[in-house]
Amino acid sequence: MFVAGREINGPSLDRAVIFQSHALMPWLSAMGNVAFAVRSRWPQWSADRVWAHCAKYLELVNLKGAENKRPAELSGGMKQRVGIARALAIEPKMLLMDEPFSALDALTRGVLQDEVRRICAETNQTVFMITHDVDEAILLADKIVLMTMARMPRSPRSCATRCPATATATRCTRSALLCPAQSPGGVPGDPLAPVQRQPAARL
Repeated sequence: MFVAGREINGPSLDRAVIFQSHALMPWLSAMGNVAFAVRSRWPQWSADRVWAHCAKYLELVNLKGAENKRPAELSGGMKQRVGIARALAIEPKMLLMDEPFSALDALTRGVLQDEVRRICAETNQTVFMITHDVDEAILLADKIVLMTMARMPRSPRSCATRCPATATATRCTRSALLCPAQSPGGVPGDPLAPVQRQPAARL
């Protein structure tokens, strides 16, 4: 994988991860967890500058007023918000999300999905997200790549809005999009072929 024209060969603060579990340090407050990442990114910053920077991102995820609470005092959704703030606070070139909403209840998951969409739109953040939820992928993603047995399709242009390359992709996209796909030549399975939709019936 390449980011900004350079191959990724190890960990870097140019990338941040939002985990499936919140992965917070329980002895630190919400502010302390975010500040830990910020100090790692900019060790030369003063304490006041670190605090102001962390407060900005905690407010971005609607946690203003909860800065001094420890993880044990926060709900599951609030813990995940701290994780999102911590990841965004180091201003990464790439934000990696590993099924960040799968452990949450349906209501909280929906709220945080909307929050992440809003934040990414406001910050113009590039995101690479892993999910097993087809509906979530279609809701949040600009582009979807199906991986089976840790392999990608033969073309990176294959996505849910094009004709699926495998039977698994066909089932997923048909159930989510309700639009069966077929290539112009009548041969299903070409990932580069545009989806062929039937004309709407006249009433």
